[in-house]
Parts: sequence; structure tokens; C-alpha cells
Amino acid sequence: MFVLFMLFVNRNLSREVRRRREVEAELLKAKELAESANRAKSEFLSNMSHEIRTPLNSILGFAEILQHSSLGSKEQRYVENILKSGKVLMDIINDILDLSRVEAGKMLIQKHPVELEALVREVYGLFLMKAKEKNLDLDLVIDERLPKILVIDGTRVRQILFNLVGNAIKFTHKGYVRISVERGERESAGGIELVLRIKDSGIGIAQADSIKIFEAFEQQSGQDNRLYGGTGLGLAICQRLAKLMDGEISLVSQEGLGSEFIVSLQGVIAGVVDQPLERISPSCRFGSEWVLVVDDVEENLELTSALLEAFGLQVATAKDGEEALEIAQNLEPKLILMDLRMPKMDGFEATKEMRKLKALRSTPIVALTASLIEKGKMEAHQDLFDEIWQKPLPLQTLQALLLRYFTPIEMQEDSIGARPDLAILASLSSTHQMFLLELIRSYFTKGSLEEAKAFASYLHALAKEGNDALEGLSKEILEWVEGFEIDTLEKRFREMERFLEGEKE
Repeated sequence: MFVLFMLFVNRNLSREVRRRREVEAELLKAKELAESANRAKSEFLSNMSHEIRTPLNSILGFAEILQHSSLGSKEQRYVENILKSGKVLMDIINDILDLSRVEAGKMLIQKHPVELEALVREVYGLFLMKAKEKNLDLDLVIDERLPKILVIDGTRVRQILFNLVGNAIKFTHKGYVRISVERGERESAGGIELVLRIKDSGIGIAQADSIKIFEAFEQQSGQDNRLYGGTGLGLAICQRLAKLMDGEISLVSQEGLGSEFIVSLQGVIAGVVDQPLERISPSCRFGSEWVLVVDDVEENLELTSALLEAFGLQVATAKDGEEALEIAQNLEPKLILMDLRMPKMDGFEATKEMRKLKALRSTPIVALTASLIEKGKMEAHQDLFDEIWQKPLPLQTLQALLLRYFTPIEMQEDSIGARPDLAILASLSSTHQMFLLELIRSYFTKGSLEEAKAFASYLHALAKEGNDALEGLSKEILEWVEGFEIDTLEKRFREMERFLEGEKE
């Protein structure tokens, strides 16, 4: 009987072992299929990023050049609408790809010294007029105990703030939205706690939806998509970015009584800057140094060349890595802007070959890509490139890049297009210039259109002294105010502010 019992047990044991092996084989197969699908998704997103962003890069770039040319007021508005719509589309693409990069573990946090108050005020300024259009109070409170400079990933912190403040204004129809930046209580030897609070008196969020809304492509129950729109990605990205920065995001809300999103970042250290933080003037010129631009897309070459030439630089172009290598050896440029995806020889291989040559070993090579997925790959090759930038490069960003490698030889009224408004201001006495500068600063401090109207009124009063050009500028500013063309108004005021500060010195 014992022998029969043991045979029965062994038979059952063999069946169990065989069944477990079959289950393990199925799990392994499923794992391989999932990894294969994930690789296919990443490849698809990489291709989609490149294929969509490349033409969009050209659209935004040429529109920016047009914006700085001599256009009539109607044509100027058309170009600004192209830029606005293009940037909205770029934001949607970025949201989808950002989420994919985070999920794939390819999103790297890059911390640098950042003037936190300037960053927060920039976000505040971007939403101020949108809040006023809805008759909302947009408040900003900054804790005086915070260090002036913090070592953080400014781009990602700005992205979180932009999403949360944008949502707060969108879902609030009366009352207020408050941005608070605080020094938290949880400090350690590793640094301080940075707390960002976005509180509103909006529609609120039901308790049942308080977790769901942080999931990708999810929105609160019953949300009217025709009224509010959105892709359901913003909060998902914010939560993942906060975790990547050793932080967390929480929600306190009650349906119908508003919401408060709280972002807490741990171990944030105070920083110092090697040189004073200053605004970059969009109107400097460099010497006639050579820059090599490498890109297989003709429109990208034409656009980048036009921008670089506007700064007074000489430009050579190449459509693939092999051609770039040959030109670089003969020309020995002072800077190389290198695309990655190209026929014959890609940017990675071309850069590796250049680094082998003594004449090019120390030449700055800046990698440019339209693909966010490719950017994650490049970050694993930091030693190969001096810098990594994502296309498109706006004019201000390109100038910031150039200032790292070239010394400006002169400042002029504008690098692209004539700027008669600055010439008008230059003709005024120092007393008038000082008063106008104070009005502009008051506008940016208070965020009130009344300050812009006062600026226009002062110009109108000066025009009575015989300066007809001042009257034209006065009317133009009033048109921007009355048409709520806030982007144009603030851009021009920033340029005038920089110019007047230069004149004052």
C-alpha cells in the first residue's frame, strides 16, 4: 500500500511540476511579447516625434522670422495666430511624448541653479491676462525664507506649474486662483523642502475622482469636454515629474468648493551662479565666425542659416555626416550644430569621427533633435556632445546658445527686421526715457493694462511737441491693449525695457 501511495504522490507531483513549467513558459512568452510591444511603441513614438516635429519646426521657425519682418498690423496678427496654434500643437505632441519617456525611464532630470522667483513670476505673468479675461483674481505669494537661487530642474518645475495653474484657471469661473511658493518644514542635511501650492475657488473635484485624475487619459467624471477640452495627460505628467525630482503631488478638494494641488520637492539645495543672472537681449551681433549646420532637411538648413546669419555669423551647411566630416576638416568651424537622423552617416557616427581628429577634438558640437525619444538616447552620450538641445530652437534660445561660445561685438536695434519703435525711444531725453521705463516696470509688477494705457498716453502727450512718430507708437500700443494682444504687448515692452535700461546706463 505504501508503494502505491508513493506512486500516486509522485504522479501528482510530476503533474504539478509540469504544470508550473508550462505556466512559467507562458509567462516568459508573455513578458517577451510585452517587451517587444514596448520596443515597437518606443520606435513608433520616436518616428512620430521626428516626422511631426520636423515640419512643425519649420512652420514655427519661419513664422518667427516673419514676425520680425516689416508686416502690416493685419498680417502681423495672422503670423502671431500661426505661432500660437503651432505652439498648442507642439504642446500636445510634447505631452504625449513626455509621458512615454517617463514610463520608459528615459526622462532625465537636469538640475541647474535657477532664480526661483523669476521662474514663478514668468508663469504668473503668462496667465495673468487669461485670469483677468475671466474676472478672476490671480494671486502670487512667495515665501521670503526661500533662498534666491535653488538647484532644480527649472524646465520641469515650470512644466508642473504651467499645467496646474492652467487647470486652475480653466476650471474656475469666479473667485480666485492663488500660487504660493513656500519653504516647507521637512528639512534635512540634503536640503530644504520646496512646496508649490495652487489653490482655486473653482468647481472642485469629487472624492471618488481624486486618484483617477492622476492616471493617463483620465478626467473627472461628468466633465464637459466641449467646454473644458484637454487630453487627460497634464496631471499624469505632473505626478510622474514630481516623483522623478524626489517629490510628490497631493490634492485637497471638495466638489463645488475649489481645489488645492500641493507639490512637495525634498532635498532641494541652495545654489550660486558663476555670473549674474541677466535678461538676454534679442539684438546682439557676433563676429563673422564660421558655424557648421548639419541636417538632412532642407527647410531646417535654410531656417537655421537665416537665424545664424542674422546674428552676423557665417554659415556652412551639410546634409549628412559624411559631408559634414569633410567640410569640418577643411573649414574648422568654431561651432557645429549636429542633427542626428541622417542618411549615409548619422550624427552620432559623424561626431565620433570628428572627435578622433586633433583639429576638431575641442570644437563645440551641439546635438539637435526633433525627437524626444532620441533625446533620451543622447543623454547617455554626454561625453560625445557639448550640449543637447531639442528642436525647434526659438530665437531667444538660439541666442542663449550662441552666447555660450561667442562674444557679441555690438548691440543693434534688432537682429531681424527694422525696429522703428526703439529708434523713437532713442530720440527722447533721458528724463522721458526714465519715466517710460518706470511705467513698463510698473506694468510687469502690477500686471495692469492701465499701466500700458498710461505709457501710450504719455507718448501721445509727447507727440504734441512735434514728434509724429510717437503718436503712431502710442496708437499701436492702444490697439494691442484694446485687442487683448497681450503676447505682442509684453514682448514689445520687454524689448523696450531692455533698450531703455541700456540707454540709462
